[in-house]
Parts: sequence; C-alpha cells; structure tokens
Amino acid sequence: QDNCHETSARNLKANTERLKGNVKKSLVLLGETKADDDDQPPSQDPTPESLQDPLEVMQQMEHYNNLAMVYHSNGKPNLALHAWSKALSFATSDKQASAI
Repeated sequence: QDNCHETSARNLKANTERLKGNVKKSLVLLGETKADDDDQPPSQDPTPESLQDPLEVMQQMEHYNNLAMVYHSNGKPNLALHAWSKALSFATSDKQASAI
C-alpha cells in the first residue's frame, strides 16, 4: 500500500515538473518510479499478462502515459506514440478491467 502511494506521489511530481518545463527532472523522477516498481530484470518490460495484481497494471499504464506526455512535450512524437501504445496495451487488458 505504501509503495502505491509513493509511486503515485512520484508520478504526480514528475507530471508537475513536466508542466513547469523541467523535462530532464521529470524523466529522472519517472525513471526512479520505474526502477522502484520493477521486480523483473531491466531487459524485460512487463506486459499486462506478466503482472498478477490489477493495481500493478494500472501503475504501469500510468507510468507509460506520463512518459508519453514528457516525450510529447519535449518534441519527440515517435517516442511519445510508442509509450502511449504501451499505456493503451495496459489500459485495454482484461486485468485492468477487473481493477475498475
């Protein structure tokens, strides 16, 4: 539960930094969030099917959406679309539907 609150707070702070124009700081915060959430090796990105907890699916969706927003506001549309694609794969998974 505490990790969930820490992750949400860090995502909110990353979004705030993005809105202030501090893209680098926002990316650092998102990287810390991703590092804290990962139980898998860095070479393996989690998929909706590999996660057991619907809350983890929601956190991954939020992470990729925030990452896409940072990329988009930094003028990197291809990276933004890739991150949004990953966010959508989590958002449309069956596990996500069970979390709502």
